[in-house]
Amino acid sequence: MILSAAPPAKAGAASAISETAYEVGVVLGTTLIGGLVTAHYRADLQLPAFLSDVQTMLASETLAGAHHVAAGLAGDQAQQLMQQAGSAFAGGIALASWLAFGLALVAILIAWHTLRLPKIQPAESH
Repeated sequence: MILSAAPPAKAGAASAISETAYEVGVVLGTTLIGGLVTAHYRADLQLPAFLSDVQTMLASETLAGAHHVAAGLAGDQAQQLMQQAGSAFAGGIALASWLAFGLALVAILIAWHTLRLPKIQPAESH
């Protein structure tokens, strides 16, 4: 729509602006939603009491950190840690998914209301 609305002499600039806006949106969306997943993971994670301070720090950072810590634990302890970490991560992904769904729905509604085709008026006959 941006390119079709721009005059032919400005098509290159319109394309550059469109691509830049797209890239900025992708980066911001990934950063904000990824940050939300991480924040939820850290807030929701209930770590077992048997972990050392270093293990607690590593496991609370990311799901990969929890996998790394679990690799050095006995079977039941590793399973308990991974259940907690997996649950916290899944909760963060669910929250991010609902947020993305809501934002997409808002974008659809805005587009539906603002990008309607103009009504064609019949030409007056003389």
